[in-house]
Amino acid sequence: MAPPVLNCRDVKASIAPLSSLNKVMLSELTEGQANRGTYVFVKTSTLLKKNFELVDETDDHVTGETYFHRKNCLLDEALSTTSVIIIKEPFCDRVLNGQRCIGIIHFSDVIAVPFGHPDIPAGWNLSKSHKPAVIWKETGNDYMHSKRFYKAIECYNKAIKLADSVDLLKTALLNRAQAHLSIHCFETAMKDASTVLGLESSNEKAMFRYAKGLYELRRFEDCMLWLKKLQEHNGQHEAGMALLKQSQERLKEAKTGVYDFSAMIKDASAKSSKGQDPLIDVASYQGPVEVRECEHGLGIFTIADVHVGELLLCEKAFQCDFVSQPVSKSIVPGPESFEQYRSKVTANELDLDINHDNHAASIVHKIRRNPQTYHKAFISLKCVRYSPPSSDLVDEAFVLDSFHCRDILQYNAFSFDMLPSVSQQYFHAGEGNPSHPIDSTGIWLLASRINHSCLPNASHAHIGDVMILRASQSLPANTQIFVSYVGGSDPFPERRERLKKYGFDCKCDVCKVDSLMPDLINARRDEIVRRYIYDVKTKAGVTMEMMKAVIEALDDTYPPPALRAGTPRLGMLDILFSFVRILATSQIPDGVAFCGRRFLQEAGFQLSEGDTEIVRWGYVDDFTVEVMYFMREATTLPATKKMLHQALRAAYLVAVGEDETFEETYGKGP
Repeated sequence: MAPPVLNCRDVKASIAPLSSLNKVMLSELTEGQANRGTYVFVKTSTLLKKNFELVDETDDHVTGETYFHRKNCLLDEALSTTSVIIIKEPFCDRVLNGQRCIGIIHFSDVIAVPFGHPDIPAGWNLSKSHKPAVIWKETGNDYMHSKRFYKAIECYNKAIKLADSVDLLKTALLNRAQAHLSIHCFETAMKDASTVLGLESSNEKAMFRYAKGLYELRRFEDCMLWLKKLQEHNGQHEAGMALLKQSQERLKEAKTGVYDFSAMIKDASAKSSKGQDPLIDVASYQGPVEVRECEHGLGIFTIADVHVGELLLCEKAFQCDFVSQPVSKSIVPGPESFEQYRSKVTANELDLDINHDNHAASIVHKIRRNPQTYHKAFISLKCVRYSPPSSDLVDEAFVLDSFHCRDILQYNAFSFDMLPSVSQQYFHAGEGNPSHPIDSTGIWLLASRINHSCLPNASHAHIGDVMILRASQSLPANTQIFVSYVGGSDPFPERRERLKKYGFDCKCDVCKVDSLMPDLINARRDEIVRRYIYDVKTKAGVTMEMMKAVIEALDDTYPPPALRAGTPRLGMLDILFSFVRILATSQIPDGVAFCGRRFLQEAGFQLSEGDTEIVRWGYVDDFTVEVMYFMREATTLPATKKMLHQALRAAYLVAVGEDETFEETYGKGP
């Protein structure tokens, strides 16, 4: 009986050693199968496109197709040196036009056959070269000048193989190291530089290029050691001195958590405005937190008492996928845009699923470039639906399953805005509408260990590819850190549905309270909001009486206080924010004070008598910041205004990640 035809998503990466596989011709492959126990030896004209032609030594032709493809992204750097490859346990299928096709799904299944390999058939005329090594080196240099780095590497490979002198060998190795640095293959560049240092221990170019690889791999202390060796040989090496200064700055950031956030914002904004990915050159900082085991597997815990706004992490992303879209200020929830805001958020979540294949391709590409550094760090992250390969290393090469990477990405990725504050962007945007990535995604290896709660005790913001995590409450040592994977103020049924992709049901206090009420009652909250929006659209204005009626109606959709035990009612926050904004715009200070105080109460804040001090902090997001701002502007009481200004600055620090831009955004205050 023939085995069932497989879908490509059923095909796992090969974990078979090449020596255990049998070589077959293309005509011998079974369609609809991953041909386990076999491999094909083929040549191709290019692997830089999604589709290409494969030919075996019998001159049989098939179409090759890469999955998780990004232009010039995946197979190019590994196979730029050759047009001959081995495909282990190839998946054979037919495309729509009826032609046979080999799908390259997992790039660890592909092995590059180097120039001059004895198994390459003589008829392919690939191993013959009548050019001397020096010509190959010069040709490679020409490609380097035109930034065709992969072609340069191909030429340098031939020059290295044919080199007839040590000096020529060293030059070709150094040039190839520079080419590998240019395509971010830092480990390979360091290997070439190390080979040169084995031939000439004082070679300055080799020392610098080795140090540059270390810097790009974020190994700043090691980088400084090599640069100091370089200085011993040449204290006037300008590039070495500049890189040493950068390394010292990075090391200071990693040890102290002190950053120039204003400069980071300017850098991210400038790059984004030029259409460049806003990648920021800073070190990662791990504050008073550590990874520990918990009931969910692993989590992040405090190792000391922390205060509101304290920096817990400032982490550079493992990998980001930036997507730019124009955004209107109207998506900030007001009475007429509340539903539009919700639908926009939902649409973005759907877009994230579509973008995951592209992002997974970038991650596979990054790991393939520098596997010793990145492979274990990434695949150790949790996945939910996909069973990973049973072996990580085969034939001294890392196994990289594309679907495993995609599942890790879906479970661990953060969606984020390129700049740190939605409120800062929209409320003070000035003329025109800003345009920045609103559905970009990123992986932060340490932050990915943070678990979820709809009532978080920390908040994260982003500047380019840097995540800033701060405590939103005062926390004792040994407290687990939580962030919210979904909107804490979203309706309970929606939160529960969105969390299904993470493979758990939230048991936080907010969800426990919401679960006490039937879904019908929870749905009634949305109906109350929709009715309010309809009234705003059809009536001349909004009165305090209307607002109080909405608040009372929403009160009735929650369990009585005895059952809530002081749990915040986050489902009230969006509408209360809308009230505060309308009242502030209408210059009704008493109304701002009433609805603002109610907002803070429902968010879990506790104010002292006379509103002169925050006794307990609650839920902090951009809306919390805006409410405090409106309240500060509305009050005439000096003590209250001072307290609200201090609270506003602290909330801004938590929600935005930094307060260097606070006065520019909200003024100096009282």
